[in-house]
Parts: sequence; structure tokens; C-alpha cells
Amino acid sequence: MDMDRKYLVSQGDVAKFQIEITHADFVQQTDDFKVVLSWGMVRQSMTIEHKDILHDEDGKFFIVFDSSEMLGLVKAECIYRVTDSDMEIGYREEFNYQWLCFVTADPTARFCCEFNPGGDGHVVYTRVYAGDVNTAYLNLRDSNKENLLDSEGNQLRVHKNEDYTEDK
Repeated sequence: MDMDRKYLVSQGDVAKFQIEITHADFVQQTDDFKVVLSWGMVRQSMTIEHKDILHDEDGKFFIVFDSSEMLGLVKAECIYRVTDSDMEIGYREEFNYQWLCFVTADPTARFCCEFNPGGDGHVVYTRVYAGDVNTAYLNLRDSNKENLLDSEGNQLRVHKNEDYTEDK
């Protein structure tokens, strides 16, 4: 069986994934979290801190990383703080491990087994191909690709539709 192509990343690509933490006691817009990516035989790793995670006006969050130094299965470890009054410090750290993607230098990579990301269901990653993920809006332009402005000189924008981030 071929691996689902959405999990393949060509080596050298700058990959983007929307990350959604659905844990009941976690508020992604205000609570702290980070993602550690690891890969390779000696487990090289890269940490994407909360301050480096992109977000748009609708509260969607995105991790972006360069895959030039990666090859093979990439594991994502999401570490997030859940408010918990039972803990002396007021929160507890939760860890979610799952396979995020497979970085390949072979344009015709084929796999004989199913790719199962794993995880506990509290963290969901969705591959994103669109640009400008840090905004939920598109600038309106005329047929000459000039920005459309209102009478006060403000840029007119329109909310992106839901399938804007999907690969077409």
C-alpha cells in the first residue's frame, strides 16, 4: 500500500503544518506550548518555540520548518501546559508524540506499509501548502493586480475560505 502522499516532504522544502491542540483544559491562544521535531539515526532535533509558531487572526497556529537537513521519518513532540489546580505550580505538562512526516530525496518514493501518525488525539497536525498562513485574510486587487482601497485609503481585505490552505 502506498503511503498517503500528504505525509511526504521533499528534502529541502520549507514545510508547513497547522497544529491544533484539542485538550479540554488547554487554550491554544493563551497557554504555552512548543514542538520538538526529531529525525535520523542519531536523533537530530529542532525545537520550534511558542514565539516562533505562526498564527492568524482566527486563532489557527502553524509550524514552519526547513527540511534541508532532514531525511526519513520525522517525529513531532508537542509539549504543552494544561491548567491544573491539583498541581502546586497550577499546571502540568502534557507530551504528545507522533510521526509528522517522511522527508525524502526520492521524487518517486513508495512505501509498502500504511503511515500511522500515532499520538493521543489531543494534537492534530494538518499539512498546509498555501502561502500567507499568518493571516486569515487576502488583499483584494483589481484586474491589474493593484490593491483596492476604501475612501479613507485603507486596504480592502476578504476572509479566506476554508479550503484555501488545502493542496489543489
